[in-house]
Amino acid sequence: RYDKLYPMNRNASDTLTFQQFLALNDSSVEWRLSQLEKERDDLNVVLNNWIRSPINGDVLMGPPTDDQTLILKARHAVRQKLLNAWARIDYQEVALNGEVLGDAINFEWENLQGVLETLPELNATFDHVTALDLRDTHVSDGINGFLSLFRKLGNLDLSNNRLTQVPAAIGNMPHLRDLELANNQIVLTDESVDQLGQLKTLEMLDLSN
Repeated sequence: RYDKLYPMNRNASDTLTFQQFLALNDSSVEWRLSQLEKERDDLNVVLNNWIRSPINGDVLMGPPTDDQTLILKARHAVRQKLLNAWARIDYQEVALNGEVLGDAINFEWENLQGVLETLPELNATFDHVTALDLRDTHVSDGINGFLSLFRKLGNLDLSNNRLTQVPAAIGNMPHLRDLELANNQIVLTDESVDQLGQLKTLEMLDLSN
């Protein structure tokens, strides 16, 4: 059951998770596995329902239009990325010295058609994700809800997008080291400057345009 949850048991955090399972008694292992299976299944259900949800208010009844096809393609891509990230079978963030820092989600260069801004609330844990690349994905200020899923990010790239403000979710990322916000239309406010100043671990900030 554990292997079905995490098919690629490939990094230190995965090994630690498995060791934590070994330390549990039988009843605790059963409870934890059931909890994780429910989290995975619920995530899958919510994402599948989202894929089938109306597009710009239009219920999908027959063959989709060309524009709807692009949005459906983007929704499917996001669903797969999130499921892979949850199961830890996608990219990893690796330091220059070869140390695995955590898992990474990479959407670079994908036109996401604004679908991240329409994601429903997801009751799933992504605290093992330490890097998120959303450069050149056409995301806008509505991305805040999606970003709030990733509280343990150390690296966030939102460059070359349509942001007009610093996402509020960044204020809840206390481990953030690198933040790329270049080539947006961000207007700094006193609030956003204070927000950025609270990021005590921040080493690199790019707001160039």
